[in-house]
Amino acid sequence: MKKPWQTKTGRILGILFQTVLAMLALLFLMEGYVQQKVPVSPYGLHVFTDLWDRGYVRLTGTWVIEREKQYFPLQISEIQCRSDSKTCVESRAEVSGKTLIVHQDTYEIRRWDQHILIYVEDSAQCTDSVYTVSRDTKQASGLRSLKPGMESTCSDVTEELKLRLTNGFDVYWAMQQEARPIAVSATALVIILLWAGFRIRGIVKSPPIVA
Repeated sequence: MKKPWQTKTGRILGILFQTVLAMLALLFLMEGYVQQKVPVSPYGLHVFTDLWDRGYVRLTGTWVIEREKQYFPLQISEIQCRSDSKTCVESRAEVSGKTLIVHQDTYEIRRWDQHILIYVEDSAQCTDSVYTVSRDTKQASGLRSLKPGMESTCSDVTEELKLRLTNGFDVYWAMQQEARPIAVSATALVIILLWAGFRIRGIVKSPPIVA
């Protein structure tokens, strides 16, 4: 009497089982590669303006440069602004490879009225950055521009960049999709399926095993 694994059906089921294992291994390898490239996720976006009239605003989110790539896309900032000190303090954490970098900077508030808060960063050699917080829309944006007269000294600096405070998870998700080795994974998957197809075809066409 034939053993179950000696029948054509048993051998085909064995091939299908191996194929599933190979596909799962490919999936785990791909996800491991993506996690290595994009190891952490910044969280959320929050613009707290409930105490605007009392002189306090807090922002939490990830700065992105519109239509441009940035050196540290995995980043999260918390900015606290106080009208009594006329300053905004930004605490920022950035991931570079496997390194966590932490910064804290203080900026001067230039305007704070019923609708708009504006603070500036002008300590850089080449650029000035102006940040705007809207009470009405609960949005924060920034504009980095080259300082007048620095065109020749800072020729490698883009003249103007628009920034936007956004949900850090959206940045993380987009980076994960970009990091996925789609072409390599698709090629490996095709090879696995072709291998399984040829093996099954060979089993189907092979003469039955005589007990």
